[in-house]
Amino acid sequence: MGNVTSGVAAKFAFFPPDPPTYGIRQEEDGRVVMPGITGDMNMNVHLLDTKGGNKIVANFWRHPLARFTLLYSHGNAADLGQMHELFIELRAHLRLNIMSYDYSGYGGSSGKPSEFNTYYDIEAVYNCLKKEYGVKQEDLIVYGQSVGSGPTLHLASHLQRPRAVVLHSAILSGIRVLYPIKMTLWFDIFKNIDKIRRVNCPILVIHGTNDEVVDWSHGKRLWELSKEKYEPLWVNGGGHCNLETYPEYIKHLRKFVNEMEKISNAKPEKEVDSRPRLSDVSTEQNGCLRLKKRAAGSKKELGTVYPSYGTLEESRGKMLQAICRLYLKRLSGFATQQANMAAAFGSKDPSYLRIGSLDGFEDFRTLTGPERLSSASLSSYQPDGMLGRLNSSTALSLRGISSGMIQPGYSQTLNNLINGLGKVQPVVLPANQNQNDDQIFGGKMIRCLFLISLLVQVSLAKSGGVEPAKHAAAPRKWPTLSGYPPLIIARGGFSGLFPESTALANNMALQLRYTDVALLCNLQLTKDSVGICVTDIRLENSTNIAELFPKDSKTYKINGHDVKGWFAKDFSSQVILNNVSMIQSVLSRPSVFDNQLPVGTIYEVREAKPEFFWLSVQYDAFYTANKLSMSNYIEKTIGFKGINYISSPEIGFLRNMKKKAPKEISFIFVCLGQDVVEPTENKKYSDILKDLNAIKAFATGIMVPKEFIWPVGENNYLQKPTTLVTDAHKAGLEVYASGFSNDQMISHNYSYDPTTEILNYVNYPDFTVDGLLTDFSPIASNAIACFATNETKKEKQLKTLIITHNGASGVYPDSADLTGDTTAMPTFMSKSSLVPEVQKDKGVFSFDLTWTEIQTLKPQMYSPFGQRTGYYRNPAAKNKGKFMTLNDFLGFAKTKEVEGVLINIENAAYLASKKGLDIIDTVNKALKNASLDKVKVMIQSNNSSVLKKYSSDQGYKRLLHLKEPISKVAKSVPEEIKKFADAIVVPRPSLIEINEGGFTKATTNVLKEMHAVNISVYVSVMRNEFIAIPFDFYADPTMELATYNVELNVDGFVTEFPATASRYLRSSCVDMNADVAILPAEVGALLQEIPENTLPAVQQPSHPLEVKDLASPPIPPVKAPTAGGSNSPPGPPGAPAPAPSSTAVAAKFDVCVAPFMVLVGLLLSM
Repeated sequence: MGNVTSGVAAKFAFFPPDPPTYGIRQEEDGRVVMPGITGDMNMNVHLLDTKGGNKIVANFWRHPLARFTLLYSHGNAADLGQMHELFIELRAHLRLNIMSYDYSGYGGSSGKPSEFNTYYDIEAVYNCLKKEYGVKQEDLIVYGQSVGSGPTLHLASHLQRPRAVVLHSAILSGIRVLYPIKMTLWFDIFKNIDKIRRVNCPILVIHGTNDEVVDWSHGKRLWELSKEKYEPLWVNGGGHCNLETYPEYIKHLRKFVNEMEKISNAKPEKEVDSRPRLSDVSTEQNGCLRLKKRAAGSKKELGTVYPSYGTLEESRGKMLQAICRLYLKRLSGFATQQANMAAAFGSKDPSYLRIGSLDGFEDFRTLTGPERLSSASLSSYQPDGMLGRLNSSTALSLRGISSGMIQPGYSQTLNNLINGLGKVQPVVLPANQNQNDDQIFGGKMIRCLFLISLLVQVSLAKSGGVEPAKHAAAPRKWPTLSGYPPLIIARGGFSGLFPESTALANNMALQLRYTDVALLCNLQLTKDSVGICVTDIRLENSTNIAELFPKDSKTYKINGHDVKGWFAKDFSSQVILNNVSMIQSVLSRPSVFDNQLPVGTIYEVREAKPEFFWLSVQYDAFYTANKLSMSNYIEKTIGFKGINYISSPEIGFLRNMKKKAPKEISFIFVCLGQDVVEPTENKKYSDILKDLNAIKAFATGIMVPKEFIWPVGENNYLQKPTTLVTDAHKAGLEVYASGFSNDQMISHNYSYDPTTEILNYVNYPDFTVDGLLTDFSPIASNAIACFATNETKKEKQLKTLIITHNGASGVYPDSADLTGDTTAMPTFMSKSSLVPEVQKDKGVFSFDLTWTEIQTLKPQMYSPFGQRTGYYRNPAAKNKGKFMTLNDFLGFAKTKEVEGVLINIENAAYLASKKGLDIIDTVNKALKNASLDKVKVMIQSNNSSVLKKYSSDQGYKRLLHLKEPISKVAKSVPEEIKKFADAIVVPRPSLIEINEGGFTKATTNVLKEMHAVNISVYVSVMRNEFIAIPFDFYADPTMELATYNVELNVDGFVTEFPATASRYLRSSCVDMNADVAILPAEVGALLQEIPENTLPAVQQPSHPLEVKDLASPPIPPVKAPTAGGSNSPPGPPGAPAPAPSSTAVAAKFDVCVAPFMVLVGLLLSM
């Protein structure tokens, strides 16, 4: 998923000046000029072709006495037009040639910016330097500023030994700009921390000690990791964007270049002008088009006359002013883009896909009203914006913009805002949380936004400019109380994968969503009244506190019960926040992130800038009894600002807080269980819910376990829904359902599909809940955005085939094996036998029974995970269905107008030589009699000799079934397969390797090699049970389908749950260019970022597929049954010969297939 990841990152991590500060124009004489840029006869312009298919602009600034060439990669929100004066200064003072360039999508460069495109860009520039100017790597100094450090270290790590590297305000990696994580995460970009170790040359690191965007620690760590360290420059008091204005900057750089000259072993100096010029070299050969830039309207050309150092600060000041305007313009542009998305989905306000409020800009959730930008000032803003101009040498630091800059009730124009920037003062974030809210949570704006910019597995809108949406009608009105889409409430962030309420879990929940998401913090208080976010009041269930303080457990009476454990109230905030780490609280979830992240606080939640902040107070009575006040903490310590919801199961707390809080805050009464007693009124929650009007006195809504809405019987099947949602809406109360989790058992009605369950609450004809509390917020968001509004009869969006594995065998009994999934064993025990050629265990086989005997049997539902695991499949249909002859089945397929059938033939050699049965002839006769002219027929076998009996001229598609996983295929294998098969069917690990710990490792070469010779690839078997799904897919079968479909581009799925696959392929979200798309996982990414000491033991790898593995002996002629064979009389006329245990010549008829006939793209009659 590398390119997908990088492409998505581009929408958040790159902010090219809009409009560009220069243009490209071709004159009548064929020359290309850059209008708006001061002329310089020693500057050449190039257009370079990159591997990404883009054309980028590059400028070569020539110095006649240069010894080295500096390849400069600029910061984020700048282009060559803004940087040219700086390059003039550097060229003069350092006596260097300078090659600078604009990234794809910047300035006059075509394409769109992405991480990988920056790598392609710098490679193209380096190749041009070599070809056009003869620059050798030992004469090259590679310079990267801020984000530019990414392509700089990419190039330097691939060169054997460049002259030197300069890292200016560089980053360790994208995510580390916000949070000092110990490991490199899979969705991170510009992983400089790993690449710098491979650079073999002197490295100079320059960083400001007061850098408010990229902390000084980044520079120090990069310097520590350098192999050849040069004396670093720590600019005392320097920020992120102003280091060039400090005298020591140019002095230290000049000293560094002089040192590089002293240690140079290259040839004596020569002027660059003696190098080949474009007129002597064909552009078709070198692929590097040089465009001589002329002075457009200038009175004189600068030539080799260089301005003094004093002009550098002056020019930087002008650029700071320019970037300031661009910064604010981009702020508003992103809001416009979000409003466009909101209109499409019907959000709760125009900034539906907002990323939260901006420090100093007050509440940026809505763009108009008191303390907000006026609507008039937004009308001229351009779309496709973002929240900041990050990492530019010319970007203005906006740390700590005060709220007073935007006065309530006044129209704020860009000029007003720019003039106010002179009032910017830094804000110091205090360590003590018991401070004024504005002090605690102000400042550090860009530091937070940079992480949000770099998280990469989300695509909220199409890349490029987005025109304002024009709707013919109002957005869809949802049957919620507000009329807007249900709110997704992320319990502790994305706690289904990461430890709850950590910065990583919170930010992932916000990034991986297409609908409104609220971050929920379950509030606990420490001994010194500092709020932490942990669901269970006993900390040992979600932290490592028991290991650190084994003797400090205590017992308290909570809600009438004695509870023993480790409680936050017994430890100070300093002890918890400095020592305790989070662990995964659910055993079925990955533990590899345990002990990596600290306990989350209210601060982390607010710093994530959620669109909605949900504060849950579960144990107010307990803390009050222990002289700690939840209400005082909320009211006086953190304040109500930024809190949208407050929920509690205690009526007394809600009554008290509702009197104090602003009216805008929603109060939600949480019901814990039907028979659980509420502590304030000492009544059962079920009894309290009988009087909904009384609840309105202290709450605006209720949160109930999902079973309150859809009761589940003892047999784990849904019962008739209650009228709770309808009744509550009539009473004016919102209803939120809790208890959603992808990796927990759900009702059999949902067939282990979490999306189906969610849709039953948000897309049910009679009601829609107002929100869902879930541990897997990305999946809930996908369900609402992608499936809740889809038309039920929409055609498949892709040609990907859906092949049912023995029918819809995840829901009904399959028809493949009469041993173990029928009632044959107790009935025909006397006919049990051991047939090693078929299977290793004894059984009753179909070839030992007559058709009459088979008709007395019933299919039997079974679970591939074993019945004792508890993962039963639809017990109500345990013995439903009936068997049918192959002739009947083909006739059934013909009348139902299915797309096709698949017939699986196995054990043909054994049947012919030992049982006297010609299964191939039987299949051929049945197909001939059926006359399936409009139905696609697939013949599948694991025996190449069987497939050779069929030719493509017959109109059949031949599938080679490779039952065992393979790690790769030899080069000659695909051509060999093509001689007898048109496609292969392989297990999932043959395409994506999966380790023992449940993580994907890497993609194999199987699909690539097969597609190279036009052999189709079908992946088998797709199952919904979360225990069969790697962690990378979020315990969601739809996410797994998306990965095989988008990331690997398989030709079809063999699935036991065709309804799940059909729903996905019929959704518009399969289109990666759509506004909303189900993004695939990046294969192997999670595994790469997991600390080695937490990884499971390495498993034995699967074997490679070689040509010798394809050979099968010829099918022997049919012989009379051998001794011990079946003496049963033949079946009725027209019936097929009895089948072996896994032969697809018998199939169930009624409910196993019929209900999904319109959903299945291709019916597999196995």
